[in-house]
Amino acid sequence: MSNTGRIVTIIGGILGVFILFYLFFGFSPFTTFKIVTEGQESTVASQDDVFAYKTAYVGDNSKVSHILDKQGYPEEIIVEKFEILSQTEPYGLRVYLSKVPKDANKALLNNALLTFSLIDNLSNLYYVEDKSDQVIATYEREKVLQDLEEKEESHTGKMETAQAKSV
Repeated sequence: MSNTGRIVTIIGGILGVFILFYLFFGFSPFTTFKIVTEGQESTVASQDDVFAYKTAYVGDNSKVSHILDKQGYPEEIIVEKFEILSQTEPYGLRVYLSKVPKDANKALLNNALLTFSLIDNLSNLYYVEDKSDQVIATYEREKVLQDLEEKEESHTGKMETAQAKSV
């Protein structure tokens, strides 16, 4: 595959992620997220606040901190702290949580998608239970994007089938 083909594939994947956000998760300019910060009560912020911190590098401690703090988390999950893993590639991020849900992989998928879309060179994301240091959910960028593309193709195929039946 040529470099141009790779670039087109990467751009298509990124656009696909944003399209899927709108289709599957109901994000809109009027959506609100809950801000969860250590030791403070939750407040509400607009989605634009989260996207204002988009960064190319997981090593940008300040922006990563804001990205994690300004996301809404399910079931009253609280981000206690995080650890940036940027010594060697693939770059990663460990997010330590309290009040972990029973099905953490499913509950935290939206947060993982948002985090990957806002941190360009993040490859691996680990959600860890703060008190026990037990990894409760792990996401790899390539696998998450591949799963999203498959869901998008499935969703598009269902829409085309429905349109064909209605004609």
